[in-house]
Amino acid sequence: MSIRSRGTGLVRTHWRLVLFPVGIAAGTWGNARWDYGTVPDKAVSLVCVFGGIVLAGRSARHWQAFTLPGLRADISERVSARWQSPEWVRRRGDVQILLWWAAVAAIVLYGWRLFLNLDTARPTRYLGDTTNLMSIWGLLPIFAEINEPKDAPLVRLHGRISRAVITRTVSNAAGISMVGAMVYMVVLPEYPAAVLTVAVTLGVAVVVSSHKTWTRMRKLCTRVHADVQTLVRDLEELADSPDETKRAALVRSWDEVHRDLLTRIDSGYWLLGRAFLPIDAVTVLEVKVATALDELPHNKNAGGDVLADLEALLAVCATRIDTVA
Repeated sequence: MSIRSRGTGLVRTHWRLVLFPVGIAAGTWGNARWDYGTVPDKAVSLVCVFGGIVLAGRSARHWQAFTLPGLRADISERVSARWQSPEWVRRRGDVQILLWWAAVAAIVLYGWRLFLNLDTARPTRYLGDTTNLMSIWGLLPIFAEINEPKDAPLVRLHGRISRAVITRTVSNAAGISMVGAMVYMVVLPEYPAAVLTVAVTLGVAVVVSSHKTWTRMRKLCTRVHADVQTLVRDLEELADSPDETKRAALVRSWDEVHRDLLTRIDSGYWLLGRAFLPIDAVTVLEVKVATALDELPHNKNAGGDVLADLEALLAVCATRIDTVA
């Protein structure tokens, strides 16, 4: 279709839309001309006003699709479709990660500046900083969990693990620093010689807590890798023969993996830590394992989907294996 034909087609379809603004303009012009014109001009004004009203009224129906309810529904439908599209879901996840990085960077910079600008003359000035550090300690893990992307959990698993341990490390450091600031305000005026001892003790506490968090992560990844390998071998063996013993072994292997995936990465406390894999993703993986268990070995392709997911888990955990942690 030529450009000219396309343009004339649009004109033939939508030319009636022009009548409404023309009617409004004619009525407005006639009304403005009425006060200052002669008798003939007033006659023209009267014709323009009534003609504009009739023209606008008759052509208003052609704008029905563009009125507020219709336009709002159309915009809402378009925005909803775009907002829920995989591309925009991925973009929202990327923005959430950027927000998390910005928050962590700001907290680290705040702590570093607080450390470099210690005011020994006025220790009580750190009361506000103590409150800030307490808020960081309590709210940073919640903020990180809220801003954790919900799309493609296996694709984002590598970053999910890293963000969990970094968040816990920064949170623990803020909590210990809060205790240090409180002790600093109390001890420095009365026992200035004890400040160095307290500072060294709290510094060691930060190092130890950070080391335990990262060690826990490596231990969990090592265990997930080993249990997933066992599950993969059981799936492959079940695909070769319908032995009931192998089915029972597959169920036991999945039970181990299921517990591993629900284990918290950064903390042993259920409410405070972040699960290795989101619960929704674990449920989806469980359905795939159950499907493979029902259809193998009759359907050789039944285990394809679950094996692909398990291989993704193995690839993520392989970079964090530490058998002596």
